[in-house]
Amino acid sequence: MPLSLFDFLSGLTHLSVFDFLRGITHLSLFDFLSGLTDLSLFDFLSGLTHLSLFDFLSGLTHLSVFDFLSGLTHLSVFDFLSGLTHLSLFDFLSGLTHLSLFDFLSGLTHLSLFDFLSGLTHLSLFDFLSGLTHLSVFDFLSGLTHLSLFDFLSGLTHLSLFDFLSGLTHLSVFDFLSGLTHLSLFDFLSRLTHLSLFDFLSGLTHLSVFDFLSGPVLLQHVSVNLIIAWI
Repeated sequence: MPLSLFDFLSGLTHLSVFDFLRGITHLSLFDFLSGLTDLSLFDFLSGLTHLSLFDFLSGLTHLSVFDFLSGLTHLSVFDFLSGLTHLSLFDFLSGLTHLSLFDFLSGLTHLSLFDFLSGLTHLSLFDFLSGLTHLSVFDFLSGLTHLSLFDFLSGLTHLSLFDFLSGLTHLSVFDFLSGLTHLSLFDFLSRLTHLSLFDFLSGLTHLSVFDFLSGPVLLQHVSVNLIIAWI
């Protein structure tokens, strides 16, 4: 009888290694991860106190934590992340006090954390993030008191965290964030009293975190006050 990964891993509450999944083309991630209460792709690194992330990721030209999902055409992202209450992709970095994020991302020319979603034409992003109460993709940076964010993003020419939304013609961005009570992509900056935001973004030629809102044909019902609150 074929192995059921659902049964095999059904007792797990914390999963921290996904790379082996790439070759399992018939895997159903819904079943495979249905028992998880915490998604922590790289949390195991936090225990490697001697790790140099510069060396670890120095060969990367594109950061694609979830890119492998784009080939799983039957995946339901609603189900995949439905149990999460806090999305913290890189929180483990907060414990690496000697890390230089300049080196960590110095080889990147395009930051695309969620680009894979653009190919999931049936995805409802309302469902995807409906359980979140706090979005903190970069909150861990607040504890790195010696970090220079100018260096951190100096190699980027296009910031496109949410650019994929522009191709989802039926998406309601109002619904997409309706469950959030705190949008904090860059809130951590308020605690970095020596940071110069001019320097922070000086290398960018296109800032598009919210550019997709400029033509909100489907967003006319969204409160202007809400949009202002986001920004």
